[in-house]
Amino acid sequence: MHTLALLVILEAKPGKEQELSAFLKSALPLAAQETQTSSWFAFRIGTSKFGIFDTFPDEDGRNAHINGEIAKALFAKAEELLVAPPQPWRWLVRDHVLRVHARPLRLLPRQEYAASGIRHPRFAVDRV
Repeated sequence: MHTLALLVILEAKPGKEQELSAFLKSALPLAAQETQTSSWFAFRIGTSKFGIFDTFPDEDGRNAHINGEIAKALFAKAEELLVAPPQPWRWLVRDHVLRVHARPLRLLPRQEYAASGIRHPRFAVDRV
């Protein structure tokens, strides 16, 4: 089984970080109303970078989301809030990546990670 996904990285203009954060929080109820959106995540990467990651059962669902209310609202505010227009990346996520693991993950600081000898896991995510 494959799940289709979108990844969008957004960079807020200086001084617009809180407004972009509030916009993303306000989009959650809209995402919940989309029957063909399996999951929707908004996240903050750093001071001014944010992201949206969502999954869909099929291409129709993904296209409905791309043409939906969240996208319309984001593009309407893009010039005001963002350094550059949103560029959605289409992804194909293999099913074994989506499995939930019972063991919690521990994020290591960069130096500790390098010293631990842990190798990077092989990610099964294909960009489409």
